[in-house]
Amino acid sequence: MNVYFYKNFKKRTNSTKQPAVNSQDRIIDCQLKENCSIENPILRITTGNATSGWQDTLNYAYVPSFNRYYFITKITAERQRVIIESHCDVLMSFQSEILAMSGYIARSVNLRNLYMNDKMFRVQNNRLVDIA
Repeated sequence: MNVYFYKNFKKRTNSTKQPAVNSQDRIIDCQLKENCSIENPILRITTGNATSGWQDTLNYAYVPSFNRYYFITKITAERQRVIIESHCDVLMSFQSEILAMSGYIARSVNLRNLYMNDKMFRVQNNRLVDIA
């Protein structure tokens, strides 16, 4: 399966920033390592370029087969193989579904937000008190 890799893509974990169209640094045919998940896939690349250092600054990927974006968490280079561990970027992968949702916040544990009244907790002297 083809994977689109990006070098030095500056994206915060909680942002919906998307790579520009055709801005990928490499499109590489990869295989999945056995017993891995779609949320945290481990990609295996067998290539003669594995030792040339091209993979050192990769930090983001898109897998069209899964239609998901991934943060690259670890890269291990072996002889003629590169192992890339990644973690799903949920906000980017499901951006259209998340933006189409409507909902409300039912609970708040953030004591600094005085506008959200959470009936499950009571605050006394700036501390949470059990209502039991």
